[in-house]
Amino acid sequence: ELTQKHFIAQALLPCIESTGTAVDVGCNVGTYSLFLSRYFDRVLAFDPSIEASRLLGLTLELSGVSNVHL
Repeated sequence: ELTQKHFIAQALLPCIESTGTAVDVGCNVGTYSLFLSRYFDRVLAFDPSIEASRLLGLTLELSGVSNVHL
C-alpha cells in the first residue's frame, strides 16, 4: 500500500493538470481518501458498507479533514 501511494504521489500526481476533485470508489475506511485529500481540493468517497462509511466519517471528524465527502 505504501508503494502504491508512493507511485501515485511520484508518477501520477505530477501529470494531473487540475487538483479539483478525486473520486475514491470502494473507499472502505478511507485510506486512499485521506491520502488524496492532501493533493486534491475535494475527494468524493463511496463505499456500500455502512460501517466502513461510518468509520471514515469518524476519522474525518477526529482528524479535521473537511475536503472528503461521503
